[in-house]
Amino acid sequence: TGATPKAILQPTEIKPNEYTNHSGGAEGSDIQWDKIGKEFGFVNNKHYWTETKTPHGNIEITKEDFEEGRYESAKAAKRNFGYQYATMKDSRLIRNWSQVKHSDAVFAIGKIVRTGEKLFPNQTNDTRVAINPSVTGGTGYAVGMAINHNKPTYVFNQTKGSYEIGWYKWNNNSDDFVKVGTPTLTKNFAGIGTREINDLGKQAIKDVYQKILNPPTEIKPKIDSSKKIEDLVSNYLLNELKKYNVKVEYNDSQLAT
Repeated sequence: TGATPKAILQPTEIKPNEYTNHSGGAEGSDIQWDKIGKEFGFVNNKHYWTETKTPHGNIEITKEDFEEGRYESAKAAKRNFGYQYATMKDSRLIRNWSQVKHSDAVFAIGKIVRTGEKLFPNQTNDTRVAINPSVTGGTGYAVGMAINHNKPTYVFNQTKGSYEIGWYKWNNNSDDFVKVGTPTLTKNFAGIGTREINDLGKQAIKDVYQKILNPPTEIKPKIDSSKKIEDLVSNYLLNELKKYNVKVEYNDSQLAT
């Protein structure tokens, strides 16, 4: 009898309205995750703000998140560049905590730097350098928070430097960002990043949305149905034995079948 193996991967219906983006609503990457997402049907965006409303802010963070954020932003700063104090005052950094807290994973556009490199290269007189592989600018605080809380953390490095251009994921085992393919969006994601997003960064966002809307489909290998399963298995085993120079001999009864 013949047999045709069926697919291992089954397509799943994706419902964009079940996905929510958590960001700060700032110009640049934040709003590009919003705008590009809408082109693909992803319309749920929570843009957090506190004290000073961001250009697209629509959710004021809670008092609880604000208080937690004071400490979490300081912990991220300590991880990134050795900040010495227990809390921070900058409301823009404090509200980053809400993005991370309410998301399953972080997807950031920015620039990754290695230990010893400047964390704020656009600020001429800023001497802070990374004590761990980190992301530059304000995005680095949210990324640091996500790493501190062991949340899946993806960064698209849009400018070549110590890291090649492409997607990376933080790896706790190597304590570094490791190159990966286009990541798979989670239902509650933090789509964030630099205000200075370039065309590569915008394309990276499009790639993420396109990937989730085009999941793997069923694969049906073409197999001659006239061949018996026993024959297929025998041929496979023979080929494997040949790899190891194993000589196969048949007796008269086997040759007669």
